[in-house]
Amino acid sequence: MANQLWATGTNGFITTPFSVLTTELNSLANGNTALSSVGGTSGVFTQSDTASGVWGQVSFYAGGAVTPSSGGYLAGWWITKDDNSGYQLTASNADQARAPDFRIPLLNTAYASGNLSGVLVRLPAPDFKVLLRNVSGVALPSSGNKIMVGPVALAL
Repeated sequence: MANQLWATGTNGFITTPFSVLTTELNSLANGNTALSSVGGTSGVFTQSDTASGVWGQVSFYAGGAVTPSSGGYLAGWWITKDDNSGYQLTASNADQARAPDFRIPLLNTAYASGNLSGVLVRLPAPDFKVLLRNVSGVALPSSGNKIMVGPVALAL
């Protein structure tokens, strides 16, 4: 049986981590959603962006001072284009019709600019956009926030 090891790369990543949401998160109110529109190609990301990675570290970087409520989190969905005719339907400022593809738990403590929280998740194969819902209990800072994806792989 072969050992399963993290593939060599940039700090364990198989390609440089990239932003999927940035200015879309500015002052995002609790309960509201943001759909990727800035990064990638007009908010669309592909296997080229993820280096065909199946797994990735998804992280939230705070843009400034913020103190989430107890139990606060950010819920995210990969909005995929499965049949080349369009992307999955989304609803503004609401959970989607399926469980989130990732959930970033936030501590009930003061975050400063650059502090982060993240989770390891499965990445989508088709082209995708990212929909994020703020369930932190507070509005996000007015600037500098970002959601980053860092693709990783196992060497078998």
